[in-house]
Amino acid sequence: MVELVWADLKLTDMNSILGFLWSCLNPVLMLLIMYFIFKMSFSQKIHAYPLYLLIGIACVNFFIATTTYATKVFSINRDFILNTTVPREMVILSRLFVHTYKFIIELALCLVLSFAYGVFSASQILLLLPLLFSYMALILSFSFLLSLIYCFVWDIEYIWMLLSRLFLFVTPIFYKLENVSLFFRNFIYWGNPITPFVISFHEIIIKGGNLNLYNYAYALGLGCVLLLLSFSLFRVGDNFALESA
Repeated sequence: MVELVWADLKLTDMNSILGFLWSCLNPVLMLLIMYFIFKMSFSQKIHAYPLYLLIGIACVNFFIATTTYATKVFSINRDFILNTTVPREMVILSRLFVHTYKFIIELALCLVLSFAYGVFSASQILLLLPLLFSYMALILSFSFLLSLIYCFVWDIEYIWMLLSRLFLFVTPIFYKLENVSLFFRNFIYWGNPITPFVISFHEIIIKGGNLNLYNYAYALGLGCVLLLLSFSLFRVGDNFALESA
């Protein structure tokens, strides 16, 4: 696992001199664009609006980047997987760790901003850790399923590229659930698995750990349950998928 993660790091901007800055550049640019577009509509209603935006952008980017790569993981690494004894799930897991490294950098930036806004609390760290692991489990579950589907249906790459971009709008990044109608509120919360995680990240970092325990528990349980189900399917179908890749 260490060797796989190190190899993936070398293939990313983490091996460049400005690797840290490149990791922060994408969410910061998105933050600036969204802030100037939506500040008139939502900034007065949401406390620490720039921080609110940055947290949501970081969460969604983490999900999109990891799952997009995982879609073609069998095709890209087919020869490596067939000619080594490395467990196949480790190839996906190693890439998850690389993107987690970037996400942690972005979370650290969010915590710095929360300190600047005067809402930082030591309890944030304790609440963030279980949520982070559960969010990684959710992303890993989607990665397992997408990697299997791609081996049989190559069009899933383009379908997922389109669908994943929609998460920027059907996730409460620049608005709150209270700002939309009841129908869309239920759709965004129950139909989008990212939503309970983003809400919890918002509440922990901006509200100093004063969060909705029901939503927090739902997020933790959702990540664990989906990972168990998807990993079971992955172990059943990975041999067939690799033959078709």
